[in-house]
Amino acid sequence: MPSIYELIPDHELLLNLEPEELAGVILEYLKSLPEGSAELNRYHFSLPHTVADYPQEHQGSISRALMGGWVCLEAEPAGPTWSAEALSRLERIPSFVRPMAKMGIETFARDNGYAEITAEVMDAARGSFPSQF
Repeated sequence: MPSIYELIPDHELLLNLEPEELAGVILEYLKSLPEGSAELNRYHFSLPHTVADYPQEHQGSISRALMGGWVCLEAEPAGPTWSAEALSRLERIPSFVRPMAKMGIETFARDNGYAEITAEVMDAARGSFPSQF
């Protein structure tokens, strides 16, 4: 069972993710938990052991960011989840086109039956975009 830290060890990357992007990471984490786990609530992310592997000066911010990601899970129907590698690649897309790229990749994933967006799904989605993109 991976920890949040094992999914995203870079605290700066985690803190730069939008709550909707963190929701995908949280879903990946939750899928790894044993059936009936007691850790299935937003307050789990405020517990010290959840963020203990991150630098101490960032632990409070990381807890709040994770709780924000959980709130997104509660508020929206679940779409495709994002793997940590795919999220890292998404961050490398220029910020001015990132929201449009993210929407296009998620639409591609949904339309093609992918439950998780991986680097391979991103490559396949790229091939479906018009050549001027």
